[in-house]
Amino acid sequence: MVEEALILAEGLYATTDGKTAHGLVRRSSRYRIVGVIDSTLAGRDAGEVLDGKPRGIKIYASLQEALREHPEAKWLIIGVATPGGVLPPHYREVVKEAIQSGLGVVSGLHEFLSDDPELS
Repeated sequence: MVEEALILAEGLYATTDGKTAHGLVRRSSRYRIVGVIDSTLAGRDAGEVLDGKPRGIKIYASLQEALREHPEAKWLIIGVATPGGVLPPHYREVVKEAIQSGLGVVSGLHEFLSDDPELS
């Protein structure tokens, strides 16, 4: 069963650092992507921003805004590649909010979220 997911790419979706998000917006067999979180592009279609092809995936200003429209979402995916593979400090609050909202968090960063007592 494919579960619904949101992608966190705050401030980086329209950059090359958003490459994880870009791949998931283009295609995912594991998740149904229902939204991207990046307040700098809120209200736009993620596909149109990426490559000009509408995909019906809205960009939201916040996690709470996305969850209001997609309460069935089960996952928050960190959709960026950062220098050193560390979680950007301003992403921490969103990750904590996701956990408190009952979402699972997926991260491909080098810094393991499970090693952080505040996030695990």
